[in-house]
Amino acid sequence: MRPLSYSSISLYQQCPLLYKLRYVDGLKPKPRAPLSFGDSLHKALEFMYDIKVPPPPPLEEILAYYGQNWVKEGYDSEEEEKRYLDYGKEVLSEFYSKNIKGFKLPMAVERDYIIDIDSIKLRAKIDRIDRLEKGVEIIDYKSNFNPITIDKLKESQQLAIYQMAVELKLGVLVERLTYYQLRTQLPISTERYSDDKVEKIRDEILSIADKIRNEKFAARLNDYCPCDFPHLC
Repeated sequence: MRPLSYSSISLYQQCPLLYKLRYVDGLKPKPRAPLSFGDSLHKALEFMYDIKVPPPPPLEEILAYYGQNWVKEGYDSEEEEKRYLDYGKEVLSEFYSKNIKGFKLPMAVERDYIIDIDSIKLRAKIDRIDRLEKGVEIIDYKSNFNPITIDKLKESQQLAIYQMAVELKLGVLVERLTYYQLRTQLPISTERYSDDKVEKIRDEILSIADKIRNEKFAARLNDYCPCDFPHLC
C-alpha cells in the first residue's frame, strides 16, 4: 500500500470512493484557485526561509520570486487570477513586515518525512520547523478563508502526524504546534500533544489503513458533494 498522508487520510474520511478514484485509480482532480494560490504562497515562503545564513532575501526579491513561480491553473478568468496574485503580494508583504524583526534560521523548511507505523508508512510534509529552548515548533501555513479555532487545533490529526514524524525522525521533542493563518497573520498554537492523544490518532489511522487494504470504498455523501467525478459515483 502506498504511504498514507494527512491529505489522503482525510480524503478517505470524507469519501472512501473518492480516495479510491484519486489514489488507487489515479484520477486527477480539477485545479482550483484556492489550492493554486496556497501553493504559490508556500513557494514564496520557502524561498524566504530556506537559506544558509541570515538575513533572508529582501521583500522585493521574495515578491519577484512569487511572481515568477506563480501557479496559474484553476482560475476562472484572468481577472480572478490577477485579484489572487495582487492579494498574495499583500499577504507576503504583511508576513514579511511582521516576521522580519525577530527572524531566525529555521531548523528545517518544506521537509518530507516517511515513518513506519506498525505495518504502514506515513508521510509528513512539514512547512517549517523552528528551534525552541527545549525542543522545536512545527509550523503549518494556512491560506484558506476559514479561521481555525483552538478546539480544532487541539484535535488536529495533521499536526499529530507531524509530531510523530519529527520526534521519530529527528529525535527531538516537539514543544509547540502552530497553524499560521496567512490571510490574517494570526498564528494559533498549542503545546505538544499528549502521548494518549497521539496514540488515539495513531489507532484511527491504522483503522483507516485496514479499511483501505480491504478495499472498503463505498461512496459517502458529504458537504463537498458533488466532487469532480459525479459520473463515477
